[in-house]
Amino acid sequence: MVLERWSNPIHEMSKIDERLEGLASSAQSLPVGSQERRIALAALIQMLQESGRLIRPFKGRFQGFYEDIYIEALQRLFLYLCEHIEGFNPQRGTVLDWANFLLSKRFFIAASREYLPVVPSGIDPKSVVRLSVDDLDRHQQSDRYTQATTIKGQEVRDL
Repeated sequence: MVLERWSNPIHEMSKIDERLEGLASSAQSLPVGSQERRIALAALIQMLQESGRLIRPFKGRFQGFYEDIYIEALQRLFLYLCEHIEGFNPQRGTVLDWANFLLSKRFFIAASREYLPVVPSGIDPKSVVRLSVDDLDRHQQSDRYTQATTIKGQEVRDL
């Protein structure tokens, strides 16, 4: 039986699709905000992640930023699925089809637009450096140190 399962990947993919559809249908039928619905949605998201079948749109673009954009897009997708599971219609395709469509056509594009810096014309985009919050904190601390040193130096000169 195990050999039969691995020898027919199409059969395995349809089993994943069936399980995802069952979780989506279950979540749709449960009251909004109920613990049972949250459990069904958590299982749905976990299965989507573990399926290995979520697409990676625009791979090869967005040098240095791709993984951050992709992770942000996934987070937005999962939140959307939890808030709008009623939008899934099995007559229009599988849960994976729906999730991959949303990921590539809506959430990845939106995340990339918000994540990438807007570069004014005349500036080379490759010269733009994106700073993290930690980088900004370090920069502000060094500014405070410079300001404090300047003030102390001025006080010494005034004596």
